Amino acid sequence: MTEHFFDAALRHYTDACILLQNDCPDNAVCLFANSAECVLKSLIEVYIGQNNRSILQYGYGHKGTCLLNDLYLFISNSFYASLLNPALGLKLYDFLLPDMLFHEHPERRYAETGRFNSQDTSACKSAAEFLIQEMIEQSIDGYL
Repeated sequence: MTEHFFDAALRHYTDACILLQNDCPDNAVCLFANSAECVLKSLIEVYIGQNNRSILQYGYGHKGTCLLNDLYLFISNSFYASLLNPALGLKLYDFLLPDMLFHEHPERRYAETGRFNSQDTSACKSAAEFLIQEMIEQSIDGYL
């Protein structure tokens, strides 16, 4: 099965918002993390190319922090700078990833209810939303 990280990111984000509206913050946080993970994979995919997609599937798994760090590395490397809009690097430089977004991800999907409060869900939603917007901008500008 071929992964479609762009589509999955949008789908997970939409589902997370629906869950949040229906007072299911724990499930929403889990899907915000899935969405953020897919966004990062869609952006990194530009650098590793279609021939190395297995790196994303098996090399990273659900390690969102590793994905974000590698994205910084790719963007800051002048050889790769033109693959994505260079402004993304500046935006990501100031981007703060909430600790709980990828903490114990995805194992926490089996955790007890009541783990996340409204401040946690708001921070996770904001982070996922920022990444979604950047992914969409990259797509509109023709980089994805």
